[in-house]
Amino acid sequence: MPDASEQPLEDVAAPMSADELDTALTHLQESPQDTEGWKRAIDLAESNHDLPRIRKAYDALLKQYPNNPSAQAAYVNHFLVGNNKATSSEAEELLNKFLRTSPAVDLWRAYLNYVQGTNPKDTTTRETVSKAFEFALNHIGQDRDSGSIHAAYIKFLTDADWDPQQKMDALRKAYHRAVQIPLDNVEKLWSELEAFEMGLNKITAKKFMQNLNPGYMQARTVLRQLSNHLSGLNLINPNAGLALPSPPTFTPAERQLVGRWKAYLKWEESNPLEIEDNDKAILITRVQLMYRKALVRMRYYPEIWFMAYSWNVSVGNTSEAISVLKQGLEANPESHALTAARLCGDPYGLRAFLWPVADEIDAPEASRGRGADGNQHVGRRPYA
Repeated sequence: MPDASEQPLEDVAAPMSADELDTALTHLQESPQDTEGWKRAIDLAESNHDLPRIRKAYDALLKQYPNNPSAQAAYVNHFLVGNNKATSSEAEELLNKFLRTSPAVDLWRAYLNYVQGTNPKDTTTRETVSKAFEFALNHIGQDRDSGSIHAAYIKFLTDADWDPQQKMDALRKAYHRAVQIPLDNVEKLWSELEAFEMGLNKITAKKFMQNLNPGYMQARTVLRQLSNHLSGLNLINPNAGLALPSPPTFTPAERQLVGRWKAYLKWEESNPLEIEDNDKAILITRVQLMYRKALVRMRYYPEIWFMAYSWNVSVGNTSEAISVLKQGLEANPESHALTAARLCGDPYGLRAFLWPVADEIDAPEASRGRGADGNQHVGRRPYA
């Protein structure tokens, strides 16, 4: 007799009316920016754990809100429950679809939990799990909130049963990388590294710690600056459930929020970590990650898309720039600046020409030239 845990979830779900969900989705086709309507549709789909309904609702939602971290994570988690081979296979397909462009630490954490859960601890699977951690950290390891993933990787390496020299080298590499990033737990990792090195050799420990100290101190300094920036960005709580961006209403508070995002992104572009030229790829990965986070949160603000497009062009990320432009126009089809960039392909420096006035071009008539206080200011951009 098959194990109950192997039974597909839809077989044990109670029947529900398709009409109610279909009616909700039909309404959302006509009103695609109705965030409360989307939340109701997801609640209807999830109400009896019926996987076909869940697929239908989340696929429709993610068509309207691509790369939305809370939606992707919730969707994947429906297929990571229990020991069901059929749903695990679907979870893999969704992870393969979402991960490479996802800026969500929680989604990457779910991926790593899945990899570790499906690869028992032994010498044959150690490399698989190690590669999964490296894959994740290469994508989101620069995120402040990825400290727990760095720590989990270090624990995995510590617990692994393998050649002592290889283990020491791998641990040292993982620690050295982590303590030079402004992670939320960077001070704890530094203390752990010091204890690790002292346990190996007190003489070489002093040398290693001295060499790493400038990078660590820079990471701590940048962490304080980063926290100040992020505190004003109205970031989404990953534990708050489905979080969907709403179209702007051009209030003073919204204009201030856009200004803070722009200041933060320019700060990231300025290389506050002072990453050297020979590690330029790390800087590009970091800034790209932060732009992807910004575009999820500020989906309906063309100027943020234009910034992302401009930056990608400036660093030679042509394919990413084209993708950003395409997605930006899907989210903001009436944006004149994005439309002009797409039509011209920027062969004659249109990006540089439009950049100083991109906000003004896309602002509605009523808000043009208004400052953060909502008053008219001749010559001032609405989101400056």
